[in-house]
Amino acid sequence: MSNVEKYKEFLPYCSNSKIIKKEGNKVDAELTVGYKVFEESYTSHVEVNSPHLVKATVKDSSLFQYLNNTWEFEPGPRPGTCWTTFKVDFQFKNQLHTALVDPIFEKASLAMLSAFENRCKSLYG
Repeated sequence: MSNVEKYKEFLPYCSNSKIIKKEGNKVDAELTVGYKVFEESYTSHVEVNSPHLVKATVKDSSLFQYLNNTWEFEPGPRPGTCWTTFKVDFQFKNQLHTALVDPIFEKASLAMLSAFENRCKSLYG
């Protein structure tokens, strides 16, 4: 979740991801996201409190009014497993983006969660 620079390799709708600043457990990353003919870039501020929490907030964006993501991790029922809670809260600045995303939001969210899950399986088994 915190390896933002790799997002472009596995995350649907993310065509570019690069670290632009890193200080301790805090990272600013430029992300480019899109769907069909629409593509936008924004800066995400990511704070990692390993191994329990990853928080990301939009820092500079013409796309989002706000965007807050939180990943929480708790020990799972077996060694080497964990329970994961993901929360996302956002609002687009432009009503056109809202109108375009609303019909596909659930499908897109499930595709992104599945991509993270598959990434974890490929890295950690």
